[in-house]
Amino acid sequence: MNRLFYDSTNQKIQLKSLTSLEIIAEQQNNETVQEFLKLIDDKDATSFDFTLADNFLLGDRMQDDNIYRGVVLEGIPATYAQTLEIINNLANVTNLRPSQINEIISLKRAWDYVLEPSNYENEQPIHLDFIKKIHSIIGANMASLNIEQIGKLRTTPIHVGGVKNHDFGIPIEEEIVVEVEKINETADPVIRAFKLFLYICRMQMFRDGNKRTANLCANYALIQNACGLLTIKEDLVHDFKVLLINWYVTGQDLEIMNFLLNKCYVYNLAGETFL
Repeated sequence: MNRLFYDSTNQKIQLKSLTSLEIIAEQQNNETVQEFLKLIDDKDATSFDFTLADNFLLGDRMQDDNIYRGVVLEGIPATYAQTLEIINNLANVTNLRPSQINEIISLKRAWDYVLEPSNYENEQPIHLDFIKKIHSIIGANMASLNIEQIGKLRTTPIHVGGVKNHDFGIPIEEEIVVEVEKINETADPVIRAFKLFLYICRMQMFRDGNKRTANLCANYALIQNACGLLTIKEDLVHDFKVLLINWYVTGQDLEIMNFLLNKCYVYNLAGETFL
Protein backbone atom coordinates (compact mmCIF):
# COMPACT_ATOMS: atom_id res chain seq x y z
CA MET A 1 0.00 0.00 0.00
CA ASN A 2 1.43 3.38 -1.01
CA ARG A 3 0.54 6.90 -0.13
CA LEU A 4 1.59 10.42 -1.05
CA PHE A 5 3.10 12.62 1.64
CA TYR A 6 3.82 16.33 1.55
CA ASP A 7 7.35 17.22 2.62
CA SER A 8 6.88 20.77 3.91
CA THR A 9 10.61 21.30 4.50
CA ASN A 10 11.76 20.46 0.97
CA GLN A 11 8.48 21.45 -0.74
CA LYS A 12 8.21 18.07 -2.41
CA ILE A 13 5.80 15.16 -2.63
CA GLN A 14 7.09 11.82 -1.43
CA LEU A 15 5.71 8.38 -2.09
CA LYS A 16 5.73 6.20 1.00
CA SER A 17 4.94 2.51 1.31
CA LEU A 18 2.83 1.88 4.40
CA THR A 19 3.36 -1.21 6.52
CA SER A 20 0.42 -3.41 7.53
CA LEU A 21 0.39 -1.93 11.03
CA GLU A 22 0.37 1.61 9.65
CA ILE A 23 -2.52 0.73 7.34
CA ILE A 24 -4.49 -0.68 10.27
CA ALA A 25 -3.75 2.44 12.31
CA GLU A 26 -4.93 4.65 9.45
CA GLN A 27 -8.15 2.68 9.10
CA GLN A 28 -8.77 2.77 12.84
CA ASN A 29 -8.60 6.56 12.56
CA ASN A 30 -11.49 6.37 10.07
CA GLU A 31 -9.24 7.53 7.27
CA THR A 32 -9.53 5.77 3.95
CA VAL A 33 -6.04 4.91 2.72
CA GLN A 34 -5.76 5.48 -1.01
CA GLU A 35 -4.55 2.42 -2.86
CA PHE A 36 -2.44 2.97 -5.93
CA LEU A 37 -2.88 -0.03 -8.21
CA LYS A 38 -0.12 0.70 -10.69
CA LEU A 39 3.14 2.43 -9.83
CA ILE A 40 6.42 2.63 -11.69
CA ASP A 41 9.34 2.27 -9.30
CA ASP A 42 11.78 4.38 -11.30
CA LYS A 43 9.44 7.39 -11.42
CA ASP A 44 8.80 9.75 -8.56
CA ALA A 45 5.24 10.46 -7.48
CA THR A 46 4.80 13.52 -9.67
CA SER A 47 6.27 12.22 -12.92
CA PHE A 48 3.23 11.89 -15.14
CA ASP A 49 2.59 9.93 -18.29
CA PHE A 50 0.01 12.57 -19.10
CA THR A 51 -0.33 15.26 -21.77
CA LEU A 52 -2.18 18.56 -21.81
CA ALA A 53 -4.73 16.98 -24.15
CA ASP A 54 -5.20 14.15 -21.63
CA ASN A 55 -5.81 16.69 -18.89
CA PHE A 56 -8.46 18.50 -20.96
CA LEU A 57 -10.14 15.16 -21.62
CA LEU A 58 -10.10 14.31 -17.91
CA GLY A 59 -11.49 17.78 -17.13
CA ASP A 60 -14.27 17.42 -19.69
CA ARG A 61 -15.26 14.01 -18.36
CA MET A 62 -15.33 15.27 -14.79
CA GLN A 63 -16.85 18.69 -15.43
CA ASP A 64 -20.39 17.84 -14.30
CA ASP A 65 -19.08 16.17 -11.15
CA ASN A 66 -16.78 19.10 -10.39
CA ILE A 67 -19.57 21.62 -10.82
CA TYR A 68 -21.80 19.63 -8.46
CA ARG A 69 -18.99 19.32 -5.92
CA GLY A 70 -18.57 23.09 -6.05
CA VAL A 71 -22.30 23.43 -5.42
CA VAL A 72 -22.08 21.18 -2.36
CA LEU A 73 -18.96 22.95 -1.09
CA GLU A 74 -20.84 26.25 -1.10
CA GLY A 75 -23.91 24.79 0.61
CA ILE A 76 -26.33 25.31 -2.29
CA PRO A 77 -29.14 22.75 -1.72
CA ALA A 78 -29.25 21.30 -5.24
CA THR A 79 -29.10 17.59 -5.99
CA TYR A 80 -26.79 16.19 -8.65
CA ALA A 81 -29.75 15.73 -11.00
CA GLN A 82 -30.91 19.30 -10.43
CA THR A 83 -27.40 20.61 -11.04
CA LEU A 84 -27.31 18.81 -14.40
CA GLU A 85 -30.74 20.19 -15.30
CA ILE A 86 -29.59 23.73 -14.55
CA ILE A 87 -26.27 23.61 -16.42
CA ASN A 88 -27.93 21.96 -19.43
CA ASN A 89 -30.99 24.24 -19.44
CA LEU A 90 -33.28 21.21 -19.32
CA ALA A 91 -35.84 22.24 -16.73
CA ASN A 92 -36.83 24.73 -14.07
CA VAL A 93 -35.79 23.81 -10.53
CA THR A 94 -38.46 25.18 -8.25
CA ASN A 95 -36.93 24.57 -4.83
CA LEU A 96 -33.94 26.87 -5.43
CA ARG A 97 -33.82 30.64 -5.36
CA PRO A 98 -33.04 32.33 -8.70
CA SER A 99 -29.78 33.59 -7.18
CA GLN A 100 -28.72 30.02 -6.35
CA ILE A 101 -29.54 28.85 -9.87
CA ASN A 102 -27.51 31.73 -11.27
CA GLU A 103 -24.54 30.81 -9.06
CA ILE A 104 -24.57 27.28 -10.49
CA ILE A 105 -24.68 28.71 -14.02
CA SER A 106 -21.70 30.95 -13.17
CA LEU A 107 -19.80 27.95 -11.86
CA LYS A 108 -20.44 26.18 -15.17
CA ARG A 109 -19.14 29.22 -17.08
CA ALA A 110 -16.01 29.31 -14.93
CA TRP A 111 -15.27 25.65 -15.62
CA ASP A 112 -15.89 26.26 -19.33
CA TYR A 113 -13.27 29.00 -19.17
CA VAL A 114 -10.74 26.79 -17.34
CA LEU A 115 -11.29 23.98 -19.84
CA GLU A 116 -10.93 26.17 -22.94
CA PRO A 117 -7.61 25.19 -24.62
CA SER A 118 -7.08 28.62 -26.20
CA ASN A 119 -6.72 30.13 -22.72
CA TYR A 120 -3.48 28.16 -22.28
CA GLU A 121 -1.61 29.67 -25.20
CA ASN A 122 0.03 32.09 -22.79
CA GLU A 123 2.27 29.95 -20.58
CA GLN A 124 2.74 32.62 -17.93
CA PRO A 125 2.14 31.54 -14.31
CA ILE A 126 -1.06 32.59 -12.59
CA HIS A 127 -1.05 36.18 -11.34
CA LEU A 128 -3.49 38.39 -9.46
CA ASP A 129 -5.22 39.68 -12.60
CA PHE A 130 -6.04 36.09 -13.55
CA ILE A 131 -7.41 35.39 -10.07
CA LYS A 132 -9.61 38.48 -10.40
CA LYS A 133 -10.76 37.26 -13.82
CA ILE A 134 -11.90 33.92 -12.37
CA HIS A 135 -13.70 35.71 -9.55
CA SER A 136 -15.44 37.98 -12.04
CA ILE A 137 -16.92 34.87 -13.70
CA ILE A 138 -17.76 33.16 -10.40
CA GLY A 139 -19.21 36.32 -8.85
CA ALA A 140 -21.19 37.60 -11.83
CA ASN A 141 -24.48 36.29 -10.46
CA MET A 142 -23.82 36.13 -6.72
CA ALA A 143 -26.55 37.84 -4.71
CA SER A 144 -24.05 38.55 -1.94
CA LEU A 145 -21.94 40.79 -4.20
CA ASN A 146 -22.65 44.15 -5.75
CA ILE A 147 -21.18 45.29 -9.05
CA GLU A 148 -18.26 46.98 -7.29
CA GLN A 149 -17.24 43.74 -5.55
CA ILE A 150 -17.11 41.40 -8.56
CA GLY A 151 -13.51 40.71 -9.54
CA LYS A 152 -12.32 43.32 -7.04
CA LEU A 153 -10.44 42.92 -3.77
CA ARG A 154 -12.67 43.56 -0.78
CA THR A 155 -12.27 46.86 1.06
CA THR A 156 -14.14 45.96 4.26
CA PRO A 157 -13.57 43.49 7.12
CA ILE A 158 -14.91 39.96 6.76
CA HIS A 159 -16.04 37.25 9.16
CA VAL A 160 -15.67 33.56 8.36
CA GLY A 161 -18.00 31.15 10.12
CA GLY A 162 -16.31 28.84 12.61
CA VAL A 163 -13.14 30.95 12.83
CA LYS A 164 -12.59 32.74 16.15
CA ASN A 165 -9.92 35.22 17.14
CA HIS A 166 -8.48 35.48 13.65
CA ASP A 167 -8.19 38.83 11.90
CA PHE A 168 -8.31 38.41 8.13
CA GLY A 169 -7.55 42.11 7.69
CA ILE A 170 -8.09 44.17 4.57
CA PRO A 171 -6.25 42.64 1.58
CA ILE A 172 -3.45 44.78 0.17
CA GLU A 173 -2.93 44.30 -3.56
CA GLU A 174 0.84 44.82 -3.55
CA GLU A 175 1.29 42.20 -0.83
CA ILE A 176 -0.88 39.67 -2.67
CA VAL A 177 1.15 40.15 -5.86
CA VAL A 178 4.35 39.38 -3.92
CA GLU A 179 2.86 36.30 -2.22
CA VAL A 180 1.52 34.88 -5.49
CA GLU A 181 4.95 35.39 -7.06
CA LYS A 182 6.51 33.46 -4.16
CA ILE A 183 4.06 30.61 -4.70
CA ASN A 184 4.95 30.58 -8.40
CA GLU A 185 8.57 29.92 -7.43
CA THR A 186 7.57 26.51 -5.99
CA ALA A 187 9.23 23.92 -8.20
CA ASP A 188 6.70 21.08 -7.90
CA PRO A 189 3.64 22.01 -10.02
CA VAL A 190 1.21 20.06 -7.81
CA ILE A 191 2.38 21.69 -4.60
CA ARG A 192 2.38 25.04 -6.40
CA ALA A 193 -1.26 24.61 -7.39
CA PHE A 194 -2.29 23.40 -3.93
CA LYS A 195 -0.46 26.29 -2.25
CA LEU A 196 -2.26 28.72 -4.54
CA PHE A 197 -5.57 27.09 -3.60
CA LEU A 198 -4.87 27.35 0.13
CA TYR A 199 -3.55 30.90 -0.12
CA ILE A 200 -6.62 32.21 -1.94
CA CYS A 201 -8.89 30.43 0.54
CA ARG A 202 -7.05 31.79 3.58
CA MET A 203 -6.47 35.30 2.26
CA GLN A 204 -10.23 35.87 1.80
CA MET A 205 -9.33 38.55 -0.74
CA PHE A 206 -12.88 38.79 -2.09
CA ARG A 207 -16.11 39.57 -0.29
CA ASP A 208 -17.52 36.14 -1.25
CA GLY A 209 -16.69 33.26 -3.57
CA ASN A 210 -13.13 32.71 -2.36
CA LYS A 211 -13.21 28.88 -2.22
CA ARG A 212 -14.76 28.66 -5.68
CA THR A 213 -12.17 31.05 -7.08
CA ALA A 214 -9.35 29.16 -5.35
CA ASN A 215 -10.54 25.82 -6.71
CA LEU A 216 -10.79 27.05 -10.30
CA CYS A 217 -7.39 28.78 -10.15
CA ALA A 218 -5.73 25.68 -8.70
CA ASN A 219 -7.25 23.49 -11.40
CA TYR A 220 -6.10 25.90 -14.10
CA ALA A 221 -2.57 25.66 -12.68
CA LEU A 222 -2.74 21.85 -12.60
CA ILE A 223 -4.04 21.61 -16.16
CA GLN A 224 -1.42 24.10 -17.33
CA ASN A 225 1.23 21.62 -16.20
CA ALA A 226 -0.72 18.51 -17.29
CA CYS A 227 -0.77 17.02 -13.81
CA GLY A 228 -4.39 16.32 -12.92
CA LEU A 229 -7.29 17.92 -11.09
CA LEU A 230 -8.22 19.01 -7.59
CA THR A 231 -11.75 17.96 -6.68
CA ILE A 232 -13.39 17.70 -3.25
CA LYS A 233 -16.02 14.96 -3.19
CA GLU A 234 -19.27 15.75 -1.44
CA ASP A 235 -18.70 13.22 1.35
CA LEU A 236 -15.39 14.90 2.19
CA VAL A 237 -16.69 18.47 2.48
CA HIS A 238 -17.11 18.33 6.27
CA ASP A 239 -13.58 17.02 6.86
CA PHE A 240 -12.19 19.54 4.42
CA LYS A 241 -13.87 22.47 6.17
CA VAL A 242 -12.58 21.34 9.57
CA LEU A 243 -9.02 21.25 8.19
CA LEU A 244 -9.56 24.54 6.36
CA ILE A 245 -10.57 26.32 9.56
CA ASN A 246 -7.43 24.97 11.24
CA TRP A 247 -5.41 26.28 8.28
CA TYR A 248 -7.07 29.70 8.61
CA VAL A 249 -6.19 29.93 12.29
CA THR A 250 -2.72 28.34 12.42
CA GLY A 251 -1.25 28.85 8.97
CA GLN A 252 0.12 25.29 9.20
CA ASP A 253 -0.58 23.47 5.93
CA LEU A 254 0.87 19.98 6.51
CA GLU A 255 -2.37 18.26 7.52
CA ILE A 256 -4.59 19.85 4.87
CA MET A 257 -1.99 19.33 2.13
CA ASN A 258 -1.85 15.61 2.89
CA PHE A 259 -5.65 15.48 2.91
CA LEU A 260 -5.82 17.16 -0.52
CA LEU A 261 -3.10 14.92 -1.95
CA ASN A 262 -4.62 11.64 -0.85
CA LYS A 263 -8.34 12.31 -1.00
CA CYS A 264 -8.98 15.19 -3.39
CA TYR A 265 -6.39 14.77 -6.13
CA VAL A 266 -7.20 13.08 -9.44
CA TYR A 267 -4.15 12.37 -11.57
CA ASN A 268 -2.66 10.08 -14.12
CA LEU A 269 0.28 7.81 -13.46
CA ALA A 270 1.31 5.02 -15.83
CA GLY A 271 -1.76 5.59 -17.96
CA GLU A 272 -4.31 5.15 -15.14
CA THR A 273 -6.39 7.73 -13.35
CA PHE A 274 -6.75 7.48 -9.59
CA LEU A 275 -8.97 9.21 -7.05
